[in-house]
Amino acid sequence: MSKTPKFDALLDNILDKAKPCSVICKECQSSFNLFEEDIKMYRLLRAPPQKICPNCRQQRRLAFMNYSYVFRRTCQAPGHSEKVISLMSPSMPWIGYDLDYYNSDAWSSLEHNQEVKIDQDFLGQYYDLLKKNPHPLIRRRTDCVNSEYSFSGGNLKDCYYVFGSWNSENVMYSTAAFNSRDVVDSYYTGFVEGGYNNVLTKKCSQCTNIFFSNDCIASDFLYDCRNCLNCFGCVNLRNKSYCFFNEQLSKSEYETKRKEIDLGKRSDLKKVSQKFWQLVKLNPIRAYRIKQSNNVFGSDIDNCREVFQSLQAENSENIRYSQFIDRIKDSMDLGFSGKSDQLYEVANVGGGSSKIKFGYGSKNCIDCEYIFSCKNCLNCFGCVGLQNISYAIFNKVYLPDDYFRIVDDLKEKLLKDGTYGEFFPYNFSNFAYNNSLAQIIYPLSKEEILAKGAYWQDEIKANVGEAKTILATELPDSIDDVNDDLLSMAIISEKSGNPFRVVSKELEFYRRMRIALPTLTPLERMMQRFKIMSNLRIFQDQCFSCHQTIWSVHATKDGFRPYCEACYSHEVL
Repeated sequence: MSKTPKFDALLDNILDKAKPCSVICKECQSSFNLFEEDIKMYRLLRAPPQKICPNCRQQRRLAFMNYSYVFRRTCQAPGHSEKVISLMSPSMPWIGYDLDYYNSDAWSSLEHNQEVKIDQDFLGQYYDLLKKNPHPLIRRRTDCVNSEYSFSGGNLKDCYYVFGSWNSENVMYSTAAFNSRDVVDSYYTGFVEGGYNNVLTKKCSQCTNIFFSNDCIASDFLYDCRNCLNCFGCVNLRNKSYCFFNEQLSKSEYETKRKEIDLGKRSDLKKVSQKFWQLVKLNPIRAYRIKQSNNVFGSDIDNCREVFQSLQAENSENIRYSQFIDRIKDSMDLGFSGKSDQLYEVANVGGGSSKIKFGYGSKNCIDCEYIFSCKNCLNCFGCVGLQNISYAIFNKVYLPDDYFRIVDDLKEKLLKDGTYGEFFPYNFSNFAYNNSLAQIIYPLSKEEILAKGAYWQDEIKANVGEAKTILATELPDSIDDVNDDLLSMAIISEKSGNPFRVVSKELEFYRRMRIALPTLTPLERMMQRFKIMSNLRIFQDQCFSCHQTIWSVHATKDGFRPYCEACYSHEVL
Protein backbone atom coordinates (compact mmCIF):
# COMPACT_ATOMS: atom_id res chain seq x y z
CA MET A 1 0.00 0.00 0.00
CA SER A 2 1.38 3.42 -0.99
CA LYS A 3 2.59 5.66 1.84
CA THR A 4 2.30 8.71 -0.46
CA PRO A 5 -0.94 7.95 -2.33
CA LYS A 6 -1.66 11.44 -3.70
CA PHE A 7 1.83 11.80 -5.15
CA ASP A 8 1.86 8.28 -6.58
CA ALA A 9 -1.51 8.69 -8.28
CA LEU A 10 -0.43 11.97 -9.89
CA LEU A 11 2.96 10.57 -10.95
CA ASP A 12 1.41 7.42 -12.44
CA ASN A 13 -0.90 9.60 -14.52
CA ILE A 14 2.14 11.51 -15.85
CA LEU A 15 4.13 8.36 -16.59
CA ASP A 16 1.16 6.64 -18.27
CA LYS A 17 1.08 9.49 -20.78
CA ALA A 18 4.85 9.53 -21.35
CA LYS A 19 5.98 8.34 -24.78
CA PRO A 20 9.37 8.26 -26.50
CA CYS A 21 9.88 11.63 -28.15
CA SER A 22 12.25 14.52 -28.77
CA VAL A 23 12.38 17.10 -25.97
CA ILE A 24 13.69 20.68 -26.01
CA CYS A 25 15.98 21.27 -23.03
CA LYS A 26 14.65 24.13 -20.91
CA GLU A 27 18.23 25.12 -20.03
CA CYS A 28 20.20 25.15 -23.30
CA GLN A 29 17.32 24.83 -25.80
CA SER A 30 18.96 21.84 -27.54
CA SER A 31 16.90 18.78 -28.37
CA PHE A 32 17.37 15.43 -26.65
CA ASN A 33 15.60 12.11 -26.82
CA LEU A 34 13.30 10.60 -24.25
CA PHE A 35 13.69 6.86 -24.75
CA GLU A 36 11.41 4.02 -23.73
CA GLU A 37 14.23 2.80 -21.46
CA ASP A 38 14.25 6.21 -19.75
CA ILE A 39 10.53 5.95 -19.04
CA LYS A 40 11.03 2.48 -17.54
CA MET A 41 13.71 3.91 -15.26
CA TYR A 42 11.48 6.81 -14.22
CA ARG A 43 8.83 4.26 -13.23
CA LEU A 44 11.36 2.36 -11.14
CA LEU A 45 12.80 5.46 -9.48
CA ARG A 46 9.42 7.18 -9.10
CA ALA A 47 10.19 10.45 -10.87
CA PRO A 48 8.69 12.37 -13.81
CA PRO A 49 10.50 12.57 -17.17
CA GLN A 50 13.26 15.15 -17.32
CA LYS A 51 12.92 18.50 -19.06
CA ILE A 52 16.68 19.10 -18.97
CA CYS A 53 19.13 17.40 -21.35
CA PRO A 54 21.75 14.93 -20.04
CA ASN A 55 24.63 17.38 -20.55
CA CYS A 56 22.94 20.16 -18.58
CA ARG A 57 22.05 17.68 -15.86
CA GLN A 58 25.68 16.55 -15.64
CA GLN A 59 26.86 20.16 -15.65
CA ARG A 60 24.69 20.99 -12.65
CA ARG A 61 25.95 18.01 -10.64
CA LEU A 62 29.58 18.80 -11.48
CA ALA A 63 29.10 22.30 -10.07
CA PHE A 64 28.85 20.60 -6.65
CA MET A 65 32.25 18.90 -7.01
CA ASN A 66 35.48 20.74 -6.21
CA TYR A 67 38.41 18.50 -7.10
CA SER A 68 41.03 21.16 -7.66
CA TYR A 69 40.85 24.35 -5.54
CA VAL A 70 41.98 24.67 -1.92
CA PHE A 71 41.66 27.77 0.29
CA ARG A 72 42.31 29.02 3.80
CA ARG A 73 39.10 29.95 5.59
CA THR A 74 38.12 30.81 9.15
CA CYS A 75 36.48 27.97 11.06
CA GLN A 76 33.11 29.17 12.37
CA ALA A 77 32.57 26.45 14.97
CA PRO A 78 31.74 27.78 18.46
CA GLY A 79 34.89 29.00 20.18
CA HIS A 80 36.95 28.73 16.99
CA SER A 81 38.48 31.48 14.89
CA GLU A 82 41.52 29.82 13.35
CA LYS A 83 42.24 29.64 9.64
CA VAL A 84 41.96 26.08 8.32
CA ILE A 85 42.19 24.26 5.01
CA SER A 86 38.94 24.55 3.13
CA LEU A 87 37.44 23.50 -0.19
CA MET A 88 34.91 26.31 0.24
CA SER A 89 36.28 29.71 -0.65
CA PRO A 90 36.02 32.47 1.98
CA SER A 91 33.37 34.29 -0.06
CA MET A 92 30.84 31.44 -0.06
CA PRO A 93 27.71 32.17 2.01
CA TRP A 94 27.77 29.00 4.11
CA ILE A 95 28.70 28.38 7.74
CA GLY A 96 31.83 26.22 7.72
CA TYR A 97 33.25 23.94 10.44
CA ASP A 98 36.62 22.22 10.44
CA LEU A 99 36.37 18.48 9.84
CA ASP A 100 37.14 17.34 13.41
CA TYR A 101 34.52 19.59 14.95
CA TYR A 102 31.98 18.81 12.23
CA ASN A 103 32.36 15.08 12.93
CA SER A 104 32.24 15.51 16.72
CA ASP A 105 29.31 15.16 19.14
CA ALA A 106 29.67 18.80 20.21
CA TRP A 107 26.76 19.88 18.04
CA SER A 108 23.74 18.49 16.22
CA SER A 109 21.96 19.55 13.06
CA LEU A 110 18.70 18.78 14.86
CA GLU A 111 19.28 22.10 16.63
CA HIS A 112 18.97 23.87 13.28
CA ASN A 113 15.51 22.71 12.22
CA GLN A 114 12.51 24.54 10.89
CA GLU A 115 8.82 23.96 10.31
CA VAL A 116 7.84 23.01 6.80
CA LYS A 117 5.24 25.23 5.12
CA ILE A 118 3.38 23.34 2.41
CA ASP A 119 1.96 26.44 0.75
CA GLN A 120 5.37 28.14 0.37
CA ASP A 121 8.26 27.55 -2.05
CA PHE A 122 9.94 24.31 -0.95
CA LEU A 123 13.36 25.02 -2.46
CA GLY A 124 13.37 28.49 -0.94
CA GLN A 125 12.71 27.00 2.49
CA TYR A 126 15.38 24.35 1.91
CA TYR A 127 17.90 27.03 0.91
CA ASP A 128 17.20 28.79 4.23
CA LEU A 129 17.91 25.51 6.03
CA LEU A 130 21.20 25.17 4.15
CA LYS A 131 22.18 28.69 5.21
CA LYS A 132 21.28 27.94 8.84
CA ASN A 133 23.26 24.69 9.11
CA PRO A 134 27.06 24.32 9.18
CA HIS A 135 28.88 22.53 6.38
CA PRO A 136 32.21 20.67 6.49
CA LEU A 137 35.02 22.78 5.10
CA ILE A 138 36.55 19.62 3.71
CA ARG A 139 35.30 16.07 3.23
CA ARG A 140 37.48 13.11 4.10
CA ARG A 141 37.15 9.91 6.02
CA THR A 142 38.75 9.87 9.46
CA ASP A 143 41.13 6.96 8.76
CA CYS A 144 43.71 9.07 6.89
CA VAL A 145 47.22 9.43 8.31
CA ASN A 146 49.51 12.39 7.65
CA SER A 147 47.29 13.41 4.74
CA GLU A 148 46.01 16.82 5.74
CA TYR A 149 45.82 17.94 2.13
CA SER A 150 43.64 15.08 0.93
CA PHE A 151 39.98 15.47 0.12
CA SER A 152 36.95 13.25 -0.47
CA GLY A 153 38.75 9.97 0.18
CA GLY A 154 39.73 7.50 2.83
CA ASN A 155 42.39 5.13 4.18
CA LEU A 156 45.26 7.29 2.94
CA LYS A 157 48.78 7.59 4.30
CA ASP A 158 51.32 10.31 3.53
CA CYS A 159 49.26 11.78 0.70
CA TYR A 160 49.39 15.39 -0.41
CA TYR A 161 46.98 17.39 -2.54
CA VAL A 162 44.89 14.41 -3.67
CA PHE A 163 41.17 14.19 -4.40
CA GLY A 164 38.77 11.27 -4.32
CA SER A 165 41.44 8.66 -3.54
CA TRP A 166 41.29 5.50 -1.41
CA ASN A 167 43.59 2.90 0.12
CA SER A 168 46.75 4.59 -1.12
CA GLU A 169 50.10 5.79 0.17
CA ASN A 170 52.59 8.46 -0.92
CA VAL A 171 50.33 9.94 -3.60
CA MET A 172 50.64 13.59 -4.63
CA TYR A 173 48.79 15.99 -6.95
CA SER A 174 46.47 13.25 -8.16
CA THR A 175 42.79 12.44 -8.49
CA ALA A 176 41.08 9.08 -8.01
CA ALA A 177 44.07 6.97 -6.97
CA PHE A 178 42.94 3.57 -5.68
CA ASN A 179 45.15 0.98 -4.00
CA SER A 180 48.21 2.79 -5.32
CA ARG A 181 51.57 3.84 -3.97
CA ASP A 182 54.24 6.38 -4.95
CA VAL A 183 52.14 8.15 -7.59
CA VAL A 184 52.40 11.79 -8.68
CA ASP A 185 50.39 13.90 -11.15
CA SER A 186 47.98 11.14 -12.18
CA TYR A 187 44.29 10.54 -12.74
CA TYR A 188 42.30 7.38 -12.04
CA THR A 189 45.03 4.88 -11.21
CA GLY A 190 44.33 1.50 -9.66
CA PHE A 191 46.94 -0.84 -8.18
CA VAL A 192 49.76 1.34 -9.49
CA GLU A 193 53.17 1.50 -7.82
CA GLY A 194 55.66 4.12 -8.94
CA GLY A 195 53.72 6.17 -11.49
CA TYR A 196 54.00 9.67 -12.91
CA ASN A 197 51.56 11.45 -15.23
CA ASN A 198 49.42 8.35 -15.67
CA VAL A 199 45.81 8.56 -16.87
CA LEU A 200 43.33 5.69 -16.49
CA THR A 201 45.93 3.06 -15.74
CA LYS A 202 45.69 -0.16 -13.73
CA LYS A 203 48.17 -2.68 -12.39
CA CYS A 204 51.26 -0.85 -13.60
CA SER A 205 54.63 -0.45 -11.93
CA GLN A 206 57.44 2.06 -12.44
CA CYS A 207 55.78 3.70 -15.44
CA THR A 208 55.65 7.35 -16.48
CA ASN A 209 53.46 9.17 -18.98
CA ILE A 210 51.22 6.22 -19.78
CA PHE A 211 47.61 6.58 -20.83
CA PHE A 212 44.72 4.08 -20.92
CA SER A 213 47.19 1.23 -20.37
CA ASN A 214 47.17 -1.74 -18.00
CA ASP A 215 49.55 -4.40 -16.68
CA CYS A 216 52.73 -2.62 -17.79
CA ILE A 217 56.12 -2.47 -16.08
CA ALA A 218 59.13 -0.17 -16.40
CA SER A 219 57.76 1.68 -19.43
CA ASP A 220 57.32 5.29 -20.51
CA PHE A 221 54.97 7.04 -22.93
CA LEU A 222 52.42 4.34 -23.69
CA TYR A 223 48.95 4.75 -25.17
CA ASP A 224 46.38 1.95 -24.96
CA CYS A 225 48.92 -0.78 -24.30
CA ARG A 226 48.53 -4.04 -22.36
CA ASN A 227 51.04 -6.29 -20.63
CA CYS A 228 54.14 -4.45 -21.84
CA LEU A 229 57.58 -4.57 -20.24
CA ASN A 230 60.39 -2.14 -21.01
CA CYS A 231 58.60 -0.30 -23.82
CA PHE A 232 58.99 3.36 -24.75
CA GLY A 233 56.88 5.69 -26.88
CA CYS A 234 54.42 3.02 -28.04
CA VAL A 235 50.79 2.86 -29.12
CA ASN A 236 48.34 -0.08 -29.21
CA LEU A 237 50.83 -2.77 -28.18
CA ARG A 238 49.87 -6.08 -26.57
CA ASN A 239 52.22 -8.46 -24.74
CA LYS A 240 55.42 -6.80 -25.93
CA SER A 241 58.88 -6.11 -24.55
CA TYR A 242 61.74 -3.90 -25.73
CA CYS A 243 59.73 -1.85 -28.22
CA PHE A 244 60.82 1.69 -29.02
CA PHE A 245 58.24 3.90 -30.75
CA ASN A 246 56.47 0.72 -31.88
CA GLU A 247 59.63 -0.79 -33.34
CA GLN A 248 60.62 -4.19 -31.98
CA LEU A 249 64.24 -4.22 -30.81
CA SER A 250 66.52 -6.66 -29.10
CA LYS A 251 67.16 -6.17 -25.39
CA SER A 252 70.57 -4.62 -26.01
CA GLU A 253 69.29 -2.39 -28.83
CA TYR A 254 66.45 -1.15 -26.64
CA GLU A 255 68.73 -0.43 -23.69
CA THR A 256 71.12 1.52 -25.92
CA LYS A 257 68.31 3.70 -27.32
CA ARG A 258 66.71 4.15 -23.93
CA LYS A 259 69.98 5.43 -22.45
CA GLU A 260 70.08 8.12 -25.09
CA ILE A 261 66.97 9.72 -23.60
CA ASP A 262 66.94 11.30 -20.15
CA LEU A 263 63.44 12.22 -18.98
CA GLY A 264 65.15 13.97 -16.09
CA LYS A 265 66.01 16.67 -18.63
CA ARG A 266 63.16 18.94 -19.57
CA SER A 267 64.51 19.38 -23.08
CA ASP A 268 64.43 15.61 -23.66
CA LEU A 269 61.02 15.29 -22.03
CA LYS A 270 59.47 17.90 -24.34
CA LYS A 271 60.96 16.39 -27.49
CA VAL A 272 59.80 12.90 -26.59
CA SER A 273 56.33 14.10 -25.64
CA GLN A 274 55.86 15.85 -28.99
CA LYS A 275 57.07 12.81 -30.93
CA PHE A 276 54.86 10.49 -28.88
CA TRP A 277 51.64 12.43 -29.43
CA GLN A 278 52.41 12.66 -33.14
CA LEU A 279 52.63 8.87 -33.16
CA VAL A 280 49.32 8.59 -31.28
CA LYS A 281 47.60 10.69 -33.96
CA LEU A 282 49.10 8.60 -36.77
CA ASN A 283 47.70 5.37 -35.33
CA PRO A 284 44.17 4.01 -35.01
CA ILE A 285 42.76 4.65 -31.56
CA ARG A 286 39.62 3.37 -29.93
CA ALA A 287 36.71 5.77 -30.28
CA TYR A 288 35.62 4.55 -26.86
CA ARG A 289 37.03 2.14 -24.29
CA ILE A 290 34.80 -0.68 -23.06
CA LYS A 291 35.98 -3.82 -21.28
CA GLN A 292 34.16 -7.00 -20.27
CA SER A 293 30.73 -5.39 -20.57
CA ASN A 294 27.43 -6.13 -22.29
CA ASN A 295 24.99 -3.73 -23.93
CA VAL A 296 26.73 -0.54 -22.86
CA PHE A 297 27.18 2.86 -24.48
CA GLY A 298 29.82 5.32 -23.30
CA SER A 299 33.54 5.08 -22.55
CA ASP A 300 35.89 3.74 -19.89
CA ILE A 301 33.31 1.17 -18.84
CA ASP A 302 34.55 -2.00 -17.17
CA ASN A 303 32.60 -5.08 -16.06
CA CYS A 304 29.16 -3.53 -16.56
CA ARG A 305 25.91 -4.41 -18.25
CA GLU A 306 22.98 -2.31 -19.44
CA VAL A 307 24.78 1.03 -19.14
CA PHE A 308 23.77 3.96 -21.35
CA GLN A 309 25.56 7.24 -22.11
CA SER A 310 27.91 7.00 -19.16
CA LEU A 311 31.61 7.47 -18.50
CA GLN A 312 34.02 5.80 -16.09
CA ALA A 313 31.69 3.15 -14.74
CA GLU A 314 32.81 -0.11 -13.14
CA ASN A 315 31.01 -3.19 -11.80
CA SER A 316 27.58 -1.66 -12.37
CA GLU A 317 24.26 -2.66 -13.90
CA ASN A 318 21.24 -0.86 -15.36
CA ILE A 319 22.72 2.64 -15.33
CA ARG A 320 21.90 5.70 -17.46
CA TYR A 321 23.53 9.13 -17.86
CA SER A 322 26.13 8.72 -15.10
CA GLN A 323 29.83 9.27 -14.46
CA PHE A 324 32.48 8.12 -11.97
CA ILE A 325 30.60 5.19 -10.46
CA ASP A 326 31.46 1.77 -9.05
CA ARG A 327 29.14 -1.02 -7.85
CA ILE A 328 25.94 0.86 -8.65
CA LYS A 329 22.68 -0.78 -9.73
CA ASP A 330 19.36 0.49 -11.14
CA SER A 331 20.28 4.18 -11.10
CA MET A 332 20.25 7.24 -13.34
CA ASP A 333 21.84 10.68 -13.42
CA LEU A 334 24.50 10.35 -10.78
CA GLY A 335 28.20 10.90 -10.29
CA PHE A 336 30.99 10.11 -7.81
CA SER A 337 29.01 7.30 -6.22
CA GLY A 338 29.62 3.70 -5.24
CA LYS A 339 28.20 0.58 -3.64
CA SER A 340 24.53 1.64 -3.83
CA ASP A 341 21.31 1.12 -5.74
CA GLN A 342 18.30 3.10 -6.97
CA LEU A 343 19.98 6.49 -6.90
CA TYR A 344 18.63 9.36 -8.98
CA GLU A 345 20.01 12.87 -9.52
CA VAL A 346 22.70 12.65 -6.86
CA ALA A 347 26.36 13.61 -6.54
CA ASN A 348 28.79 12.03 -4.07
CA VAL A 349 26.12 9.80 -2.58
CA GLY A 350 26.94 6.16 -1.85
CA GLY A 351 28.48 3.95 0.78
CA GLY A 352 25.56 1.56 1.00
CA SER A 353 22.76 3.98 0.10
CA SER A 354 19.48 2.93 -1.50
CA LYS A 355 16.46 4.74 -2.95
CA ILE A 356 17.94 8.24 -2.77
CA LYS A 357 16.69 11.09 -4.96
CA PHE A 358 18.21 14.57 -5.16
CA GLY A 359 21.11 14.19 -2.75
CA TYR A 360 24.64 15.41 -2.21
CA GLY A 361 27.52 14.31 0.01
CA SER A 362 25.57 11.61 1.85
CA LYS A 363 26.42 8.04 2.85
CA ASN A 364 24.53 4.95 3.97
CA CYS A 365 21.09 6.53 3.66
CA ILE A 366 17.86 4.78 2.65
CA ASP A 367 14.56 6.13 1.29
CA CYS A 368 15.57 9.79 1.44
CA GLU A 369 14.99 12.76 -0.83
CA TYR A 370 16.58 16.22 -0.93
CA ILE A 371 19.38 15.41 1.50
CA PHE A 372 22.65 17.25 1.98
CA SER A 373 25.61 15.84 3.97
CA CYS A 374 23.58 13.18 5.77
CA LYS A 375 24.81 9.84 7.12
CA ASN A 376 22.96 6.70 8.24
CA CYS A 377 19.53 8.21 7.75
CA LEU A 378 16.22 6.54 6.93
CA ASN A 379 13.14 8.30 5.53
CA CYS A 380 14.40 11.86 5.66
CA PHE A 381 13.16 14.62 3.36
CA GLY A 382 14.75 18.04 2.86
CA CYS A 383 17.43 17.55 5.53
CA VAL A 384 20.97 18.85 6.07
CA GLY A 385 23.80 17.33 8.11
CA LEU A 386 21.77 14.67 9.94
CA GLN A 387 23.31 11.47 11.28
CA ASN A 388 21.49 8.35 12.50
CA ILE A 389 18.07 9.98 12.18
CA SER A 390 14.76 8.71 10.78
CA TYR A 391 11.51 10.42 9.74
CA ALA A 392 12.78 13.99 9.60
CA ILE A 393 11.64 16.91 7.43
CA PHE A 394 13.77 20.07 7.47
CA ASN A 395 15.76 18.48 10.32
CA LYS A 396 12.67 18.08 12.51
CA VAL A 397 11.72 14.53 13.53
CA TYR A 398 8.11 13.35 13.17
CA LEU A 399 6.12 10.24 13.97
CA PRO A 400 6.13 7.93 10.91
CA ASP A 401 2.46 8.51 10.02
CA ASP A 402 2.84 12.27 10.27
CA TYR A 403 6.06 12.13 8.26
CA PHE A 404 4.50 10.33 5.31
CA ARG A 405 1.38 12.53 5.36
CA ILE A 406 3.48 15.71 5.14
CA VAL A 407 5.84 14.25 2.55
CA ASP A 408 2.87 13.23 0.41
CA ASP A 409 1.52 16.78 0.52
CA LEU A 410 4.97 18.22 -0.28
CA LYS A 411 5.67 15.91 -3.20
CA GLU A 412 2.20 16.35 -4.66
CA LYS A 413 2.62 20.14 -4.64
CA LEU A 414 6.16 19.95 -6.06
CA LEU A 415 4.97 17.68 -8.86
CA LYS A 416 2.02 19.93 -9.68
CA ASP A 417 4.31 22.97 -9.71
CA GLY A 418 6.70 21.18 -12.08
CA THR A 419 9.66 21.52 -9.71
CA TYR A 420 9.90 17.88 -8.60
CA GLY A 421 12.46 15.70 -10.33
CA GLU A 422 15.61 17.81 -10.65
CA PHE A 423 18.94 18.07 -8.87
CA PHE A 424 19.59 21.08 -6.64
CA PRO A 425 19.87 24.55 -8.21
CA TYR A 426 23.37 25.96 -8.75
CA ASN A 427 23.13 28.31 -5.76
CA PHE A 428 22.85 25.33 -3.40
CA SER A 429 26.46 24.32 -4.12
CA ASN A 430 29.16 24.78 -1.49
CA PHE A 431 31.48 25.96 -4.26
CA ALA A 432 31.75 28.73 -6.80
CA TYR A 433 31.10 27.41 -10.29
CA ASN A 434 34.58 28.40 -11.48
CA ASN A 435 36.12 26.42 -8.59
CA SER A 436 34.26 23.25 -9.56
CA LEU A 437 34.68 20.45 -12.09
CA ALA A 438 31.86 22.06 -14.08
CA GLN A 439 34.17 24.90 -15.09
CA ILE A 440 36.77 22.43 -16.38
CA ILE A 441 34.30 20.45 -18.46
CA TYR A 442 31.70 23.16 -19.22
CA PRO A 443 33.70 26.43 -19.05
CA LEU A 444 31.64 29.61 -18.74
CA SER A 445 32.35 33.32 -18.41
CA LYS A 446 31.63 35.17 -15.17
CA GLU A 447 28.52 36.68 -16.75
CA GLU A 448 27.23 33.28 -17.88
CA ILE A 449 27.87 31.78 -14.45
CA LEU A 450 26.03 34.52 -12.61
CA ALA A 451 23.13 34.29 -15.09
CA LYS A 452 22.66 30.66 -14.00
CA GLY A 453 22.36 31.75 -10.40
CA ALA A 454 25.68 30.09 -9.59
CA TYR A 455 28.49 31.59 -7.54
CA TRP A 456 31.62 33.20 -8.94
CA GLN A 457 34.93 33.38 -7.07
CA ASP A 458 37.35 36.13 -8.06
CA GLU A 459 40.91 34.89 -8.38
CA ILE A 460 42.77 35.01 -5.09
CA LYS A 461 46.37 35.91 -5.75
CA ALA A 462 48.80 33.69 -3.91
CA ASN A 463 50.95 35.53 -1.41
CA VAL A 464 54.51 34.22 -1.59
CA GLY A 465 55.54 36.42 1.33
CA GLU A 466 59.29 36.83 1.56
CA ALA A 467 60.04 33.70 -0.41
CA LYS A 468 62.34 34.05 -3.37
CA THR A 469 60.76 33.49 -6.77
CA ILE A 470 62.11 31.85 -9.88
CA LEU A 471 60.59 31.73 -13.34
CA ALA A 472 59.77 28.21 -14.48
CA THR A 473 61.71 28.93 -17.66
CA GLU A 474 64.80 29.55 -15.51
CA LEU A 475 64.69 26.22 -13.72
CA PRO A 476 67.62 23.88 -14.34
CA ASP A 477 67.06 21.68 -17.38
CA SER A 478 68.22 18.55 -15.57
CA ILE A 479 66.86 17.23 -12.29
CA ASP A 480 70.50 16.52 -11.39
CA ASP A 481 71.17 20.26 -11.20
CA VAL A 482 68.32 21.03 -8.81
CA ASN A 483 69.42 21.61 -5.22
CA ASP A 484 67.35 21.77 -2.05
CA ASP A 485 67.31 25.58 -2.07
CA LEU A 486 64.40 25.29 -4.49
CA LEU A 487 62.18 23.99 -1.65
CA SER A 488 62.03 27.48 -0.13
CA MET A 489 61.28 29.22 -3.42
CA ALA A 490 58.10 30.01 -5.35
CA ILE A 491 58.14 28.89 -8.98
CA ILE A 492 56.29 31.14 -11.43
CA SER A 493 54.28 29.08 -13.94
CA GLU A 494 55.35 29.53 -17.54
CA LYS A 495 51.66 29.51 -18.59
CA SER A 496 49.63 31.48 -16.05
CA GLY A 497 52.29 33.34 -14.10
CA ASN A 498 50.86 31.96 -10.85
CA PRO A 499 53.28 30.75 -8.19
CA PHE A 500 53.58 27.18 -6.92
CA ARG A 501 55.92 25.24 -4.67
CA VAL A 502 57.79 21.96 -4.84
CA VAL A 503 57.83 20.12 -1.50
CA SER A 504 60.63 17.88 -0.28
CA LYS A 505 58.82 14.57 -0.78
CA GLU A 506 57.93 15.61 -4.30
CA LEU A 507 61.50 16.58 -5.16
CA GLU A 508 62.74 13.24 -3.83
CA PHE A 509 60.25 11.49 -6.14
CA TYR A 510 61.45 13.42 -9.19
CA ARG A 511 65.05 12.56 -8.40
CA ARG A 512 64.32 8.89 -7.82
CA MET A 513 62.14 8.50 -10.91
CA ARG A 514 64.30 10.83 -13.03
CA ILE A 515 61.54 13.30 -13.89
CA ALA A 516 62.24 16.90 -14.88
CA LEU A 517 60.72 19.57 -12.67
CA PRO A 518 57.23 20.72 -13.69
CA THR A 519 56.82 24.23 -15.07
CA LEU A 520 53.04 24.49 -14.55
CA THR A 521 50.97 24.76 -11.38
CA PRO A 522 49.27 21.59 -10.06
CA LEU A 523 45.91 22.92 -11.30
CA GLU A 524 47.25 23.50 -14.81
CA ARG A 525 48.71 20.00 -14.85
CA MET A 526 45.35 18.58 -13.75
CA MET A 527 43.60 20.40 -16.59
CA GLN A 528 46.06 18.87 -19.05
CA ARG A 529 45.03 15.42 -17.87
CA PHE A 530 41.35 16.21 -18.31
CA LYS A 531 42.11 17.41 -21.83
CA ILE A 532 43.69 14.03 -22.62
CA MET A 533 40.33 12.53 -21.67
CA SER A 534 38.51 14.99 -23.97
CA ASN A 535 37.15 16.69 -20.85
CA LEU A 536 34.90 13.70 -20.19
CA ARG A 537 32.73 14.39 -23.24
CA ILE A 538 31.49 11.89 -25.82
CA PHE A 539 30.20 13.07 -29.19
CA GLN A 540 29.30 11.92 -32.68
CA ASP A 541 32.09 11.47 -35.20
CA GLN A 542 33.04 9.14 -38.06
CA CYS A 543 35.09 5.99 -37.89
CA PHE A 544 38.37 6.83 -39.62
CA SER A 545 38.34 3.44 -41.34
CA CYS A 546 34.77 2.53 -42.37
CA HIS A 547 33.37 6.08 -42.10
CA GLN A 548 30.21 5.01 -40.31
CA THR A 549 28.79 7.40 -37.71
CA ILE A 550 30.07 6.53 -34.26
CA TRP A 551 30.24 7.97 -30.78
CA SER A 552 33.76 8.92 -29.78
CA VAL A 553 35.75 10.54 -27.01
CA HIS A 554 38.37 11.66 -29.55
CA ALA A 555 37.69 14.05 -32.42
CA THR A 556 38.84 13.61 -36.00
CA LYS A 557 39.00 17.40 -36.24
CA ASP A 558 41.67 17.36 -33.51
CA GLY A 559 43.91 15.13 -35.63
CA PHE A 560 43.00 11.77 -34.07
CA ARG A 561 41.95 8.64 -35.97
CA PRO A 562 39.05 7.19 -33.96
CA TYR A 563 38.07 3.66 -35.00
CA CYS A 564 34.86 1.82 -34.21
CA GLU A 565 35.42 -1.33 -32.18
CA ALA A 566 35.10 -3.65 -35.20
CA CYS A 567 37.66 -1.73 -37.25
CA TYR A 568 40.00 -1.34 -34.28
CA SER A 569 39.88 -5.06 -33.55
CA HIS A 570 40.55 -5.90 -37.21
CA GLU A 571 43.37 -3.37 -37.57
CA VAL A 572 45.11 -3.64 -34.22
CA LEU A 573 44.14 -6.65 -32.12
